[in-house]
Amino acid sequence: ISVFSPFVMGFLLLVKVILPFLLLLLATRVISESSACPPKWIFLTVVAIADIIALGFFFTVRDEGSWFDIGQSISRYAMADVNIISQLVLFSLGGCLTGYR
Repeated sequence: ISVFSPFVMGFLLLVKVILPFLLLLLATRVISESSACPPKWIFLTVVAIADIIALGFFFTVRDEGSWFDIGQSISRYAMADVNIISQLVLFSLGGCLTGYR
């Protein structure tokens, strides 16, 4: 895009961020449907791993130091929490896109 267009650039950035998550969750959904393991168990395993990662970020949140360090530690934890919520939404979307219920 040679002309500054914030809405198009924002949309492309959003697609760039969400597309890998969506492809990964589609693959997970297809694997869960083709195996004997219920999709709910695979999803809960993925969420449990994401919770452990978020817990690690929670314990590294700083409340002293420079404002930059404090904000950076809080934003890392917030992104880990948003990741868990977005996995739920994208896993459901992946089920709809693949036709599995």
